Amino acid sequence: MPSDDFDIDYPTTLMSRFKDGRCLSADRGRSMWLYRAVPLGPIKDAASPDDAVAMMESINSIAFQLAEMAPVVGNRRGLSKGGYREFHMLLVNVPQLFALDFDNPLRPYLMENFSDRYVDYRILLFGVKLKPSAIHEGSGWKKALDSALFSLRYGGTPISDYDDDYRRVDHAMTAAGFTVATDLDFRVANAWWSSTLNPEIPALVHPDHLHVFPSIDRARVAKKYMDSSISCTDWPDIDASYKLSFGTVYGFDLPMTEASDPVLLWAYESIARGAVVMSLRGSVEPVSVTRYELRRKHGQYINDIEEQINANKMERSEQTEMVAALSAAEADYATRAGYPVFQGTSITIGVVGDIDPDLFKSLGITVFPMQNRQEKALRETMLCSVSRANPYKHDLPSSFLGSSGISSLSIVGDADGALVGFTEQDQQTAFISPTAASNQEQLPIVLTVGQTGSGKSLLMLWMAAQFAQIPAITYSGQKIKTPVVIIDPKPTSDHSPTVEAFGGTTYSLDSILQSDGPLDPLRFSRDPEASLNTASLILLTVNPWGSKAYDMETPLAYALSYGVKNGAKCIGDALKIALRDQKATNDLVDPVLRLAESSPQFHACVGIDSKLPPLSVAEGITLIKVGNTSLNLPDPKQPKSEYNQPQRIAVSLVQMMVFGSANAVAQRSGVVMLDEAWTFLTAGRSQLDALSRLARSQGVLPMLFTQKVTDALDAGLAGAIARGFILPIEETEEAIAACQLFKLDPTDARISRITARDSLNANSSSIYGSPNWGSMRALHDPRTRAVLRGTIAIYCDIAGRAVPVEIALPNDFLKLASTRPEDVRRRMASVQ
Repeated sequence: MPSDDFDIDYPTTLMSRFKDGRCLSADRGRSMWLYRAVPLGPIKDAASPDDAVAMMESINSIAFQLAEMAPVVGNRRGLSKGGYREFHMLLVNVPQLFALDFDNPLRPYLMENFSDRYVDYRILLFGVKLKPSAIHEGSGWKKALDSALFSLRYGGTPISDYDDDYRRVDHAMTAAGFTVATDLDFRVANAWWSSTLNPEIPALVHPDHLHVFPSIDRARVAKKYMDSSISCTDWPDIDASYKLSFGTVYGFDLPMTEASDPVLLWAYESIARGAVVMSLRGSVEPVSVTRYELRRKHGQYINDIEEQINANKMERSEQTEMVAALSAAEADYATRAGYPVFQGTSITIGVVGDIDPDLFKSLGITVFPMQNRQEKALRETMLCSVSRANPYKHDLPSSFLGSSGISSLSIVGDADGALVGFTEQDQQTAFISPTAASNQEQLPIVLTVGQTGSGKSLLMLWMAAQFAQIPAITYSGQKIKTPVVIIDPKPTSDHSPTVEAFGGTTYSLDSILQSDGPLDPLRFSRDPEASLNTASLILLTVNPWGSKAYDMETPLAYALSYGVKNGAKCIGDALKIALRDQKATNDLVDPVLRLAESSPQFHACVGIDSKLPPLSVAEGITLIKVGNTSLNLPDPKQPKSEYNQPQRIAVSLVQMMVFGSANAVAQRSGVVMLDEAWTFLTAGRSQLDALSRLARSQGVLPMLFTQKVTDALDAGLAGAIARGFILPIEETEEAIAACQLFKLDPTDARISRITARDSLNANSSSIYGSPNWGSMRALHDPRTRAVLRGTIAIYCDIAGRAVPVEIALPNDFLKLASTRPEDVRRRMASVQ
């Protein structure tokens, strides 16, 4: 790049990168660095304070290990610091358009709907400058001589001279959980300032910022304006160009509090509020040196504090607090409980646009624009760079950096599957896989809780529409579309437009009821013992015997078992065989058969002819809706003890639809979705365990959607679920129960968010009110009803993370699937 055209002649800081993470610097001494990727995870959105602290431990771990590598001379900093290990932490966060791999089966559909959506690409690299040794393990003096000759001839240090230190530092980084960074990670780290990931892009420098351009032609246009003394604020828009500004962290104003306190997350919040890069450079000091320095400088610290008091620059209360903090720190290091210090650390922050000191001040840090050092500041962020532009240095305990949230990233969900949405904080994709739980031998049931109108049905349909497009492999090796069964027991509900738009099939319950026992557990179950238990349970639940039910428990179990051993494939046949062979009485069998003859719903669960087939479903989506059947379900708030017989039959029918569907999609990686799942939860823990066993052994994903959270808790579901979603809930008691189900702390902030209304109260100037962005409910423009933000769900995943996710629904899907009365009327009018 000609120097007379542009202000920056980019240096080459990284000469070569090796697959093991070693990076050869382009500096005169050809220094060698080892860079690794630091694991990122939720700290701001951690499920609990303990989880937040656990995510901070990787920073502490590497600090302790690097501190132990440094030789200590008399515990004096001045004598020992030459042996400290030099480090470079580089945090980069750049927005990128949503994209999926080309082999992802959902790529065409999701790219069509979300190609203009941005997600954050965030990496944190930790680099350590390696130390060479001409004499290393297994080398011998001849190899040492060869290394010396190589250096004299070519300059720099031979790579092999770094092998011993590489192994030592690599071991430390691996123990800290660091991983080898991907090629893309290095490309982004090496060119984060370039939208094309080409580090060699033109730039123009101003005293407090610089401009970068995607091409030389565009840069030349801007250069003409600059040469004409036209302020850059008056330049016309130049496509794809942008302004970068760098600032230095001068000081901190943060309280002494628990490490997990969100008030300490200054690094995370800096990124969340627009910073695109944060570069930290310094060295790691051994704990013994820090302990000695604290003791040695105790008097100086006290004198400094007294001087500020006398100059009216500090209150007595502040003095007391600072002296107490100093004493506590000395006590920690005296007992060897102190953390290693990142000594002489400079912190450089880069933003797109201008540095706003007030914004950073609200985060508890003081940031000054780096006047007349913008170009050098950019160079300081580069990998392996020897440029040092930041004059302000800090001695920071590793715990302070860990609690800053520098390694925080709100991620949740599985590696692939259906796209639920994007994490609210960091715009990360959140997927749910139909096979992840079974592949990882986790509890299989997925539970979604939320009140009526919270978006349960929309989320259910959105996931079903995607699952049905994902290929599945049957146990026999056949490739099929994932079979998905939706059971919707609400009488007034009809999701058939959505299901059929995605190639699915709709069955009305009345058509199923015309068959003989298609939902008979003896007919469809692959587990004879489980099927007998389920058959007994359904008969005892419905209770055709009235007050004699208690006396029928043992004779019923014996009769069913005898019938199955003698060839019966359904409940009715089993009882008739037992009656024929005088293994059961007429008082046991006759009430069951009479009720089956008089109640089609009960008959669907109690077959008479063993030759008839069970329920079967095809590939893709199958919707089972109520149709014209009068399904007499009880009110969700009605106690189970008050159910009448028609209600008990209706509830049992729904439960058998779940088991029948699960068996119908077994060994095909199928999914069964049940709305109004409280009807199933009333069966108790034994049925939940039976469903879990079936799901694990046969590769089925059961997904339950319910508004009765306390029932799920009472049913013991807390120990039977691995994943799920918490949607908005109005009642505080139910919100607390939802947190308990997923083993989350029911903090005031969490409960308040779950129960918050979607709008703030109207005032005298407006009857509409305004959207409440603190609510988890979907937000709409109060006048036009346009969607401002989708519903927020707390996604609790297999890994134990619990992160708020915005459920992202395409407009076309939302129009098709919405259950709001006005949307339903619009669809019906369109059909007519």
